[in-house]
Amino acid sequence: MRRRSKTRSLELVDETEYLRAKDGDTKRLVDSVVSKAQAGYQKTGIVKYNAFKGMGGNLSFVIAMLDDNNTGFVLNSVHSREGCYLYLKDVVEARPRCF
Repeated sequence: MRRRSKTRSLELVDETEYLRAKDGDTKRLVDSVVSKAQAGYQKTGIVKYNAFKGMGGNLSFVIAMLDDNNTGFVLNSVHSREGCYLYLKDVVEARPRCF
């Protein structure tokens, strides 16, 4: 009977060591996923507006896409009778980047 309980105890110790190793692997994987998610665009917004009176609706728009550090871009599309014009502005840490 004692031999059986020693064997079972060793099995439990081995299983505990295995689970601790797996726990460490899982924590590293979660950290990797979190860091990759923070690098992607998390904050997005779009606003449609009428750039010029008499154009017949909200044909112009602006899109903002920022990551967790408020870094990304703002894309502005202005629709006029002559055409559609796109403007892109970089944003670094919530401040527009000037060239």
